[in-house]
Formats: sequence, C-alpha cells, structure tokens
Amino acid sequence: MTDTHLGFSPTPLPKILITPSKVRAARAALNWTQRELMEAAGVGHGSIVHYETGARSMQRASLRAIQKAFEDAGVKFTSTGIEWFDGPTRVQAAAVLERPTPPLAM
Repeated sequence: MTDTHLGFSPTPLPKILITPSKVRAARAALNWTQRELMEAAGVGHGSIVHYETGARSMQRASLRAIQKAFEDAGVKFTSTGIEWFDGPTRVQAAAVLERPTPPLAM
C-alpha cells in the first residue's frame, strides 16, 4: 500500500517479540549483566531492572533498542523463546515462568 501523501510505502516496524523472561534468557545466553545490556541498547538501567521484574512496562522505542542490541549480538527472539549460536552450534531456549507484565506504555 502506498501513502499517496508521502509518495512511498512506509516500512513496517519489526514485530516486538520481547518479554521480560526472554530478556533474562537472552542476557544469560550472552552472559551479559543488566549494565552491559544498558550500554548495548542505550536504555536506562532502572528501566531494564523494572521491566525484567515486571514492575513496569517499557516504551516501544526502548524495547526495539533492546531487541536490536540482542539481535546484533546474535540472539534471535521467537514466539516461544530465543535462539542463538554458541560457537558453531545453534541453541534454542524456551522462555518460561513469564510473570504478568504491565500494559505497554505508549
């Protein structure tokens, strides 16, 4: 579909497949601390802590930044968990024990 006002078709944003348990699983897969994720994604440390514990939701832009940081490091988010490469071996992990998450902040 083309936006006639703009003269081009906008690129759809990637689907956000991140959940708090997947963030924890991805950090564990890469052996990253919350501070290392903060530096890689450019997201505040408190935001990561509160999101991982389910205490708060996170802005879409922050979730996208976290997803990109992990993807750049080789982690792929799936509908059921994460995938990453450990040397030459592809490893899959299911994210489990999902805590209820507050609604996504707009």
